[in-house]
Amino acid sequence: HFVKALIDYRTTQNKRNNDTTRDLILTYIFTGGRRNEIKQMQWDWFESLDTEKGFGSWISPAKYTKTKVDYYYPCCVLLKEIFVERYKNRKALSEEPKTEGKSAFKYVFPNGAGTKHLEDCRARIEHIRKSAGIKKRIGYHTFRFTFEDICEENTDSDNLVIKILPSGFMVRSKMMTTN
Repeated sequence: HFVKALIDYRTTQNKRNNDTTRDLILTYIFTGGRRNEIKQMQWDWFESLDTEKGFGSWISPAKYTKTKVDYYYPCCVLLKEIFVERYKNRKALSEEPKTEGKSAFKYVFPNGAGTKHLEDCRARIEHIRKSAGIKKRIGYHTFRFTFEDICEENTDSDNLVIKILPSGFMVRSKMMTTN
């Protein structure tokens, strides 16, 4: 329900970072990545910026990860499409009225002022949660747990799930059986 509401959601005002926030949340959902790793994503982290064949993966450098090791993120087809469109739109984002800086050329998810990356999307998550009729609170870790659940549904190997999950994540079923 949440993903459909995310895609269908329209703000009451036409905000400059509407698409940026949507794409940021989709990236959380489809990667299970940590909040800081995803919101600070930079174009030079991708293995290729070729709009025809690139955007297949990126590496989050150690200085941006909780565990202080590089972390590899593969991209599904939808994320590749999102990143290609965002990359193509960098110049337009940097030239919008009231944009002070050129952060769209550095960050995948620039803030509306163009001075750095988008900092926080909790308010948007809350609006989408309400519009979807979801009563349970949704936070950044909810997306990580959802990603884990999807991985576990697709394999019986806990070792494979541990390898797939972004930095420092522990399989919840293992946590329950070992505690």
